[in-house]
Amino acid sequence: MRNKVVLLVFFVAVVFVFSNCDRNKSLNPNGDSELAVLMRAMADSTDAWKQMTLQNKMPQKFPDAFLKIHTATASDSMMKTPEFDALATSYVEGLNLFYQSSPSELKTNYNSLVQRCINCHNSHCPGPLKRIKKMVIEE
Repeated sequence: MRNKVVLLVFFVAVVFVFSNCDRNKSLNPNGDSELAVLMRAMADSTDAWKQMTLQNKMPQKFPDAFLKIHTATASDSMMKTPEFDALATSYVEGLNLFYQSSPSELKTNYNSLVQRCINCHNSHCPGPLKRIKKMVIEE
């Protein structure tokens, strides 16, 4: 009986500690880099663009903040290689194409933009690939 009480007290203490953790903190113990925060915003926008594209609606306001992909500080400075810069340039070109799409090109240009994300994440930071691949609109 005593062991059950000790176990219950321990369990309640653990729940109390975790319930009082700051829920706004990053999952990354080293904090979030500028690039990580930017990438999350890009992913959220791309999810929204997918829904718009499926409804054949054009996005309106170009996300100028995404142009910071070249200058945003990464968690690991070694990640910012000439290859990364080329892939970032490709992303910006795809973003421009997507925003300039005619209605008949919208889906193709959207998928091209997502493919550019996949290309980059295949060589840099593959963790989000599963989420990114779900953004593709199947033919």
